[in-house]
Amino acid sequence: MKQSTVLRGLMASACIGIWAHADTPLLKWHGFVLPYYSLATSGVETFSNPNEGAVTAAANPVMQAANLGAARSSFQVAQSRLGFTVSPSAELSALMELDFIDFTKSSPTTQANPRLRRAVLTYSASADFKIQFGQDWDITSPLIPFTYNFVGHFFEAGDIGFMRHQLVGMWTSGHWESVVAIGLPQANASFAEGNTELSIVPTLAVRETYKAENWQAGFSALVTPLRVSATERVVSGALTAFTSVTSGAVEFRSEAYLGRNTQNLGMLGLTFCNATNSTSCPQEAGMYVSAKKKMGVTSVFASVGGAAVISDVSSVLPSYKTTDFTLNGTGSGIESNWTAHLGGDYKIAEGAVLWGEVSYWNTRHHLAAGATVDPNATALVFQIGSQVSL
Repeated sequence: MKQSTVLRGLMASACIGIWAHADTPLLKWHGFVLPYYSLATSGVETFSNPNEGAVTAAANPVMQAANLGAARSSFQVAQSRLGFTVSPSAELSALMELDFIDFTKSSPTTQANPRLRRAVLTYSASADFKIQFGQDWDITSPLIPFTYNFVGHFFEAGDIGFMRHQLVGMWTSGHWESVVAIGLPQANASFAEGNTELSIVPTLAVRETYKAENWQAGFSALVTPLRVSATERVVSGALTAFTSVTSGAVEFRSEAYLGRNTQNLGMLGLTFCNATNSTSCPQEAGMYVSAKKKMGVTSVFASVGGAAVISDVSSVLPSYKTTDFTLNGTGSGIESNWTAHLGGDYKIAEGAVLWGEVSYWNTRHHLAAGATVDPNATALVFQIGSQVSL
């Protein structure tokens, strides 16, 4: 079935829902349109794919050997987002959200596809307790850095939490919020069941947050004995700490983490293990700091810095095949990744802004034995665009 047909079906179902419950506010739309122009001084990549769709690192020098130092540009709209929430009762709601990004397509127009981001049911048993079931953000690393690169999101450069099928329980008591979740160990987009399904043991995640009037702080953790072969499992997961502070017109957010085998868990750190190197799985650490200052009522200035590094780089696997230099399915192949961002926006109407952002990337890739190029890569990325919220 074509992706466009699926999207039309979802929208038609939503319209039918509105018609059938015209006397109640059953459905609410959300999302935004995000067109922008991107210019990079040299090669960059989006989750190891050599394009500017949602930049996460400077490009692997082997995979872009012919054009690594050349400038390039692109127009993008695929990070635009569309979603809706259906609330058949005060206690029960269902949220569905799509975007249109495809990391394997560099500059698509009509070739862009809908991508399911979130599909989650929420049951609020009381004001202090609720249950969520479905596909949603990991409960680890709950904060969002200030950037208009919503999909790139400083993943692989200090942020790790991503999407997961999970069952979540959330309690609040005074200033404390406690969250527990069990979830699918990793994604499996192939046609056959594999370690994802045969692992059986779900991920276990916890998060504790203390929330005050102008600040919050907490920690989170996710762990599971991940099946990597028929005879072996690897204890995998991450431990994170986070804080946010608001003081007048300035807001500060920061997260830090320690992790192991995070990419196999569907998290977006650097480490990857499989049956060939599970006995020497490397560990990683990362963090980002992000600040935003409001300038009057019409503009915002934001800055972000992030980094992620691997402890034992001898255990890192190259991300590419040495035969045809395509992706090998062995993780990011990155030993360290550093980034710094400056940006701002200007409000032109209610729910509409013009924005600009410049980012610097310094990435060290792990290359196969015999590679003669420099594993270090740097790039500057300039982006300007607009956002109109739905």
